[in-house]
Amino acid sequence: MCSRPGQPCPTCDADGVADDDLPDDGEDIPDLPCGGADLQTDRYNCGTCGKSCLVEGRKAYEAGGCVDGVCGPTWAGLRWLEPSLLTCAEVCTTATLAEASCQAAACAGLTGLVCESIFFTACAVMDGDGPPLTLVEVDGSCDEPIPWPEETLEGGDRVAYCCCG
Repeated sequence: MCSRPGQPCPTCDADGVADDDLPDDGEDIPDLPCGGADLQTDRYNCGTCGKSCLVEGRKAYEAGGCVDGVCGPTWAGLRWLEPSLLTCAEVCTTATLAEASCQAAACAGLTGLVCESIFFTACAVMDGDGPPLTLVEVDGSCDEPIPWPEETLEGGDRVAYCCCG
């Protein structure tokens, strides 16, 4: 209906239907899913309405999102006070409770990132504003030992982010 009861509608037909509500030349108006979202690329409607993809990382290190209707791999982090022989394959199964596996070179072209943070804050390239204290890009395989920084500042700790999906 074009108007509320008691209000005139100058562009309505005799049945009270607005002229712009009538179909054009009998063509069907397409019913667009999710309000017209592109299900192949929309991170809030990936592949289907309402399926959200996690996007993590800042600028050059952003990972996740929706590609071809599938959520892409993203960063999973694990914090260590002392270096270990841990691999990104192990970080992905530990940090995600075995729900994901390591994806080599699939997050911003990297397998992992290692950074130093202070007092258990996140690494700046993930959700901070300033530069990280230490940042090591990992571009090898998922089974290589993580290249932890040898020393950290007082109060500093090491965080490994691995590409998991």
